[in-house]
Amino acid sequence: MIARPPIQSSPKEQAQTFAIKLANSQTISIPMRLGQRRNKNQKSRGPRTQRVRTSSVLPQIIGPLPPLQVVIPPSPKCQASASLEAEIDIIVNQPTFAASQENLNAIEDARQRIEATIKEIVPEVTDVVLFGSGSSTVMSSNSDLDFCLTFRCNDKGEPAIPYETALNRLHKRFGYGHRMKDLITINEYVRWARVPVLKCHAMLPIWSPEQTGSAEPNTKVSFDIVSSNFLGVQNSRLIRTYTECDERVRLFLLLVKKWAKGWGIGDASQQTLSSYGWNLICLSYLQACTPPIIPNLQSEAYITASNPDLVVDLNIEGKECRFSRDSQPWKSRAPGLLPNPDDPLQTEDPRPVNTTSLAQLFVNFMEFLSNSYTNEIAFSIKHGALCTTNSIEHLLFYRNPVPLFIIVDPFDIGRNVGVQINKETKVISAIKQTFAKILGGSHLSSILSYSS
Repeated sequence: MIARPPIQSSPKEQAQTFAIKLANSQTISIPMRLGQRRNKNQKSRGPRTQRVRTSSVLPQIIGPLPPLQVVIPPSPKCQASASLEAEIDIIVNQPTFAASQENLNAIEDARQRIEATIKEIVPEVTDVVLFGSGSSTVMSSNSDLDFCLTFRCNDKGEPAIPYETALNRLHKRFGYGHRMKDLITINEYVRWARVPVLKCHAMLPIWSPEQTGSAEPNTKVSFDIVSSNFLGVQNSRLIRTYTECDERVRLFLLLVKKWAKGWGIGDASQQTLSSYGWNLICLSYLQACTPPIIPNLQSEAYITASNPDLVVDLNIEGKECRFSRDSQPWKSRAPGLLPNPDDPLQTEDPRPVNTTSLAQLFVNFMEFLSNSYTNEIAFSIKHGALCTTNSIEHLLFYRNPVPLFIIVDPFDIGRNVGVQINKETKVISAIKQTFAKILGGSHLSSILSYSS
């Protein structure tokens, strides 16, 4: 065990001070495990210790720290113009902006066809599970789909075949450019990715001619097949439940996603931020609004108020996945979800309604990002708020240079979803230029995409 520094202060202050000291050092010495061998750089004598990264031991030493919250003021300085309100109302009602229920039903039919095809080739597969934007419903007519394979288990509770073996079998049998059972065409096998993935496409009747601009019933739909992203499946279900809490949430996420794509800052492969990262930022912002627009689905108060049959409580790869898939407690204004310290008996409404329009939410969001130092804020929907980075254990994401965004994954809390961003000027410039266009009264088409 590592002794805490002798600070004469409260336990909370001691933990925070100790965390900052640890964060400022890249590594720290801890005792070696019994039977663990020294490496070649360690002396043969002296105490058996090892140098490890602080990010791997800090949560075990001090545990989670209470976050210091950042509250969004109820009255923004910039008001959305009437023309912007009208333009956003028009764009969100276009058939290409968001997937309809008919599209989602067609996606489920396509998933079943893909599942049947894969099971013929890999009998060990039990299910092909949809995740990502298709599962969270935050998708438009040009969105890709993501599928995760699940497998039968052997007597030891292990998958009947290794995850990579299933993808290798599909790839070796069909290779590139050959249609699998007249349905799936494999384009690329990204073998060495963090999660190995088969990139495919198929001609499927998912989108209507009105959405695609083509009279053909089948359109080319791109999708990825992975074999072990079970956390991604739960992340998608969590986001979907948030979209069910308020009808503005899904449209707001889609609007920000469209803006990020238009400015070229919505692709993790280009070292900007993925759509998933932008979703987490948006949801954390909506939790911090005054009054909040969405609850914290991972809080014990909300889980207690939920239908027990709709509570997810899993442990996936050592990560706790506990949240509610029940949106009714928020919609029905269940008491106690947002306790008022000035009104302990809850004689007043504990959850006043936020009636901000979609256009005003977008303007407020851009104003907040434009005027904030994003690397001083940790976006964390697990905490149900925007947090100051020096108040939670995730300040260990600090490095040189300091990350532009610190976005805490709701389940894998040691992961910064925004760690890959290195084009700082591009992201910040896009945010500031967007807000400048809003102040200048530009048309929505100019606001949602880069133009010199």
